[in-house]
Order: sequence, then C-alpha cells, then structure tokens
Amino acid sequence: MDLATLVGLLGAFGIVVAAMVTGGDVGTFVNVPSLLIVMGGSLLLC
Repeated sequence: MDLATLVGLLGAFGIVVAAMVTGGDVGTFVNVPSLLIVMGGSLLLC
C-alpha cells in the first residue's frame, strides 16, 4: 500500500472520529440501512 493512501485513510478516519468526539451524536454518523447496502453489495460482487 502506498504511504499517501495510508495517510489519507487514517486522516479521513481521524476527522470523522474527531467530529463524533467533539459533540456530534454518534447516531448522526451511523446509518444502518446504508451500511447494509454497501457491505452487502461489496460482498455479493466478490
């Protein structure tokens, strides 16, 4: 894996976690139906 890809993924994840910690409601960031669609579609395409 390229170093820039790793830095980008960690940075994006860090920003989302920081938004949750600084006062955002976790329910705002987690949408179960959309997670099921994305994960289910990803698994069925493999």
